Amino acid sequence: MPTFELSVIAEHTRARVCPRGEIDLASAGLLDAQVDELWASGWNDVVADLREVTFMDSSGVHVLLAHHRRAAERGARFSIIDGGGPVARVLALTGMNGVLHYARSDGHR
Repeated sequence: MPTFELSVIAEHTRARVCPRGEIDLASAGLLDAQVDELWASGWNDVVADLREVTFMDSSGVHVLLAHHRRAAERGARFSIIDGGGPVARVLALTGMNGVLHYARSDGHR
């Protein structure tokens, strides 16, 4: 059975959400709820660090797009650190690589 873990790292003015494992129908809701909690806690800059994601289906893409839109609506920032490999492929195939904002892993934009 695939495993999924989620951690959050506070970095100065941004919160970095770090999923590990597969983001699919079974786990996408956990990522969604965590980012919702960060918005509700007052964070205005949230980064999804996808470097340790080994698989992502359309439910993961949907979560990323929903938070991209939510951030735009509230004047906040939602960006990703691309995981490469399978994650980059899904984002390219869906056209999301041209929609989502990308953050560098060192904290710069």
